[in-house]
Amino acid sequence: MTEEAVAADPEPATAVELPDAGAGPAAPDEPAAEPAVAPEPVALGPRFPEPVVLVGRPSLGSAPRALPQVTAAAPDSVVDGGTVGGLVVRGASIRGDDHRYFGETRQDAMGFWTLNPPPAGGQGSPAADPVLLACVADGVGSQPLSQLGSSLVCRLLPQHTALRFDRLAQRAPLEALAGACRAVASDIAAGIRVEAAERRADAKELSAAMAAALVFPGGASGPARALLFAVGDCQGFLLSRGVWRAVLGPAGDDGDIMSTATDALPGHPDRVAVAECALESGDVLLLCTDGLANPMRNDSVLDRLAQYWGAGHAPALPEFYWQLSFRAQTFGDDRSAVCVWVP
Repeated sequence: MTEEAVAADPEPATAVELPDAGAGPAAPDEPAAEPAVAPEPVALGPRFPEPVVLVGRPSLGSAPRALPQVTAAAPDSVVDGGTVGGLVVRGASIRGDDHRYFGETRQDAMGFWTLNPPPAGGQGSPAADPVLLACVADGVGSQPLSQLGSSLVCRLLPQHTALRFDRLAQRAPLEALAGACRAVASDIAAGIRVEAAERRADAKELSAAMAAALVFPGGASGPARALLFAVGDCQGFLLSRGVWRAVLGPAGDDGDIMSTATDALPGHPDRVAVAECALESGDVLLLCTDGLANPMRNDSVLDRLAQYWGAGHAPALPEFYWQLSFRAQTFGDDRSAVCVWVP
């Protein structure tokens, strides 16, 4: 039918059911069919607010566009949360505006797990406090399979950390702990190479940076503390008494965290930055990829995140996702973060 014919027809045609040729006239006492009643339109509530703009005037929208057409594309976003020994944890990994606009996959990943150390006194002793292990990973943008590399980092980390937990949990000099952290990074690098070989790919194609933290809740074993280690440009921050402080990464002369963007696994398992920090009640520990660390150079972002996460309580999962989704001009990279609130 042409558009002119549709325009000329004021009402759509109604289908008419023809009577059976062999059937007699309808019984006079049959009730007439009730006319169809159109359903009431669905009432729409107020629209959920868009993420706030904290830097500049972003030109790209944040709504996902075309689905990525690549090997093992990652979901647009993931969000998770829970509690471990009184610690409250929230995490999210969000595809950046750039990748959403061009229909490319998210290359970040994140995750967290509970490690249950063996009792200090052996079998029959009281169980030791559970420990939180958290991780963020950032696939190298120029590599075609980096989304697989970042995901693999998060899958391999828990098992290799558990194997070396006794060394990592010691209250020892930082250099002694750094050796155990480098061993974990080397184990993960080896796992990435195995995966690449199975896919008949160059291991470099799965390159990813990472940052991890073991968070020991306060209790009988002492005050809460964290051991952090990273390869590449993922970072760690501490929000204490309303002030952000960078705690993970090689420091320059001025105390700022220097970029190590060229380092990634599996290529540089020996270049591991390691840090420790004491945790007080009310502190918030943050692990993040550079998709969040870079915009945090702006005071507007630091102040707003301090308001969101330093209010003395952890947000609900949808709220945390919305908070992390803030808009920032020129910062269109994937954004991943794990936050830990200390009771």
